[in-house]
Amino acid sequence: MPTLNIQERLDTARHRVRRARHAGSDRLWSLRVQALERADDALDRVDELPAVGRVASAAATLVERRLEQLSTVPFDGWSELNAKKAIRAVKELDRTALRAARLHESRHKDRKTVMAAIEGALAA
Repeated sequence: MPTLNIQERLDTARHRVRRARHAGSDRLWSLRVQALERADDALDRVDELPAVGRVASAAATLVERRLEQLSTVPFDGWSELNAKKAIRAVKELDRTALRAARLHESRHKDRKTVMAAIEGALAA
């Protein structure tokens, strides 16, 4: 088995670090969204949870604001784009913006073709 030269070793190490960083970033972002969505679900069941009822309106406002922040796509006019233009725009987004676009799409228009393009870009 041939040994790797120093440049190949460095490239391999950089690639592994990049993959680990993306995986960690993706996991953290997913955990934030999951926590907010669970809080949103709990607030929807406020009648079943009397303790939550006392802070429900303030908490609901905060949760909705945080979810909106996480689903804000840093692309001017994203909501007005038709599916074809949104799919083309996906190519211009970085990983953080792709995650925001995925959340935005799932919460608003939920266009299957756009979601597929986002998932494909995140998988690449």
